[in-house]
Amino acid sequence: MKDVAKEHACEGEECKHDHKVEEVEEDELPPFDDKYVQALGPFKDVEDFKIKLKENMKLEKENQLKEKNRLKIIEKIIDDSEMDLPEILVEVELDKILYRMESDIAHMGLKFEDYLKHLNKTVEDLRKEFRKDAEKKAKLGLVLNEISKLEKIVADEEQVAKEVAMILDRYKEADPERARLHAENVLTNEKIFQFLESQ
Repeated sequence: MKDVAKEHACEGEECKHDHKVEEVEEDELPPFDDKYVQALGPFKDVEDFKIKLKENMKLEKENQLKEKNRLKIIEKIIDDSEMDLPEILVEVELDKILYRMESDIAHMGLKFEDYLKHLNKTVEDLRKEFRKDAEKKAKLGLVLNEISKLEKIVADEEQVAKEVAMILDRYKEADPERARLHAENVLTNEKIFQFLESQ
């Protein structure tokens, strides 16, 4: 096997490789005009592109701020709540975390077993590492569920149906019942957070 480091080392001798990276000249770039932005997406012209870009950046900042505030609300509620946390709920959350992790790794074309070998860890090691996160998620689930019951907050049926249709359209192999549960959960939680933010 070639020693890649030695092959590219040039110390004490003249380099045999030409390492020049060609720079892109200004006149080689495509012109930033109406035609160019129209090829990027549904933009009328450069001005429309700039307006939508600014709107998108503003929306992104608003969403980040909203997430930050929601995180503070969650932390406060969890810290103030005293509850008996059933072990089964923690285990379910751990399963979800590991399932997501495994899916992400498979999506990158890697095997989970190889990934674990690379980290020099076992599934049990990961379960220990993620335990605190799983406990937090389980507590949050219990708290949100309780608020939903007390305040009679439920997802809007019409919105749930739309969300399920979108999920099934995007993921053809998705189970309709699981898609429905997921949609109900996401939309109910959104309503609960809106309720909490208004307090």
